[in-house]
Amino acid sequence: MSRFIFSLSVLLGIASLGCVDANRVASPSEQRDLFDLPTGPTPAVKEVFARPANGYRRYHQKNYEFVLTSDQPGYTGRQFKTLIPDVSSGTQVPCLFYNPAGATAFNGKSAGTAEIDPMLPYVKAGFAVVIYGTDGGTVEITERTSIRSLAKQAEQYANAHAGLINARHAVDFVLQEFSQIDAQRLYTIGHSSGGKQALLVAAADSRIAGCVAWAPACQVSKDEQELLQKLGRARRSLSVSMLDQSDPMRFAARIKVPLLLVHSASDEIVSSADVLGFGERVPGADVLAVPSQNHFDIPDVAQTLTQKWLARLATAEGQTLAAANPASTANDVRPVSNRKSNRRTTTRGRHSSRQGKSDTPSIQSNPFAN
Repeated sequence: MSRFIFSLSVLLGIASLGCVDANRVASPSEQRDLFDLPTGPTPAVKEVFARPANGYRRYHQKNYEFVLTSDQPGYTGRQFKTLIPDVSSGTQVPCLFYNPAGATAFNGKSAGTAEIDPMLPYVKAGFAVVIYGTDGGTVEITERTSIRSLAKQAEQYANAHAGLINARHAVDFVLQEFSQIDAQRLYTIGHSSGGKQALLVAAADSRIAGCVAWAPACQVSKDEQELLQKLGRARRSLSVSMLDQSDPMRFAARIKVPLLLVHSASDEIVSSADVLGFGERVPGADVLAVPSQNHFDIPDVAQTLTQKWLARLATAEGQTLAAANPASTANDVRPVSNRKSNRRTTTRGRHSSRQGKSDTPSIQSNPFAN
């Protein structure tokens, strides 16, 4: 998982993700703005790279770009990659939609140079993976980034409805192009800012059947809200309202699908309190604490539990997982049952030492032990 910092704090002395008014709720008119995406056909697609499966690599990789003009929403986040397990003809597999980490609260993240390694364990376990970009993420943000440049990226992100247009394009194309992807088993997954994106897509797209968010940026701080107003003054065409609505905490109640939230007491960027607070707003959510070293290794530490959780979800209706690598199969994981009425939330206190931690998450109550 690529390491990054929230450069907003570097630029303007802004605190990283923090708490906002827990009682703040979007009005119905605001909800229609963010989730009322413009209609239209799926853009044409250009294939830019292909690598077939072989004896060592049991998946097919293709890189694509949506064919769009620079003034169309979806343009700057037009690149995406597909990793499809090499399964027998007629076999259908579940699919994970993944937007990489590394964005701020108000811009997107390109998939052009995104690493595929973090998602390969899931491909080997029998899941297709789509790594997609979101608008407003083509320029890396550093301490030298100007407010004007940041405002431009924020505008691109807002015009793409906080990346929801990018996600819709990716889902539309994959369902049209790959008959081996099961349309009933589509899930979003992501870490940090990518976790925020996973939550937003799960709230917006009725085709999504589940969501995993590792240490998600699920709240926007008051300082970041003030910065948003500065960005709006720097670029008058920026839809401040659209970005203000993209705070997932405001729409947590829209998430009606199974949800796994992962947090760590050792996370120096996203607090456990934020993640737990978000989980309280989603009935039936599974909230797990893992003993990570920091924010960045949470996806690695949580990998085994995440795979089990996804495997149970993907086999809940009697389907099977056709693993590309037989050694990585998760077919022996028991199905999810009665998730909506059985909420399992676990917490863990702060570690007194970071030495000698196991790579296996340690939690007070195992949500997989029914």
